[in-house]
Amino acid sequence: MYLLFITTISATLRSNTDSPRSKVALLLCVLGVPDCLPIIHLWCHSIYCTVQYIRFVFACSVDELLDGGVWTGEVTEIVGSVGAGKTQLCLQVCSQVCCHESATVLYLDTTANFSAQRLCQIISKSLTSQAEIEKALRRVYYVRAFNIYSALQHLNAIKSRIVEHADSFYSGLKLVVVDIVSTLISPILGGQQSRGHSLMMELARTLKVLATELGLAVLCTNGVVQDHTGVSVKSALGKSWSHVPSTRIFVQAVESDECVGSKRRVSLVKSSRIRTRGLFSYFYITSGGLTPLYTENVGDM
Repeated sequence: MYLLFITTISATLRSNTDSPRSKVALLLCVLGVPDCLPIIHLWCHSIYCTVQYIRFVFACSVDELLDGGVWTGEVTEIVGSVGAGKTQLCLQVCSQVCCHESATVLYLDTTANFSAQRLCQIISKSLTSQAEIEKALRRVYYVRAFNIYSALQHLNAIKSRIVEHADSFYSGLKLVVVDIVSTLISPILGGQQSRGHSLMMELARTLKVLATELGLAVLCTNGVVQDHTGVSVKSALGKSWSHVPSTRIFVQAVESDECVGSKRRVSLVKSSRIRTRGLFSYFYITSGGLTPLYTENVGDM
């Protein structure tokens, strides 16, 4: 019986046709067997952690805030005002992913904020060879979507192309970036747009499927609106959207140093894995990407 367990698990994990979700489901099934040998429980648990989560780092102090970076199987959201540094954070993660030969990135841009030149600058900090930099850039697929219908079309196509195994790019896809979701959704909410909320929920479901069923890391950005006091700001799209991301961080400009760069502060406002109260991280936006400063825990003071 135990030999059958091990043989089945090993065959499933080696299979390229099974989705990450099916592999995790099998491991959870085995972990739930009460009379299973302890050694098999430990082995399955270690594999479960490997299959379920992979981290992609910002390579700065923000990683400490997020327990290691952006995780697969989750939707991570960056919230901030215009010019706060949301796109810079996205490009930083893209550079870390595409520097690996086996990993690719799909970047869906809704506002034309994406800059290939800026991404090249950040990649150049990790890779020195021009040939390696060009290969890394080819592992990023850039898509423009200026309305929600176009965005849903591109995002829904990801699943079918991964399942078909017909394209090496999608076989290696690890990160999907949507920059900015509020630009897609805000114009269709309220007024005469009766389908606005249902389209927003459809987008939310699509992002969740990409993360949980396909095991991708989904990183999106969101704008801000004034709260009821009119003094401070909060994330856009309201309470319905607030349940979509597993992790949410808030980035804001603090000050600038002409010799170093623009200083930013990031706070962790939502997480399904770690405590959020009083956690802040600081970094500079420089010509070579993000330069880490420090992380502080105000909650322990």
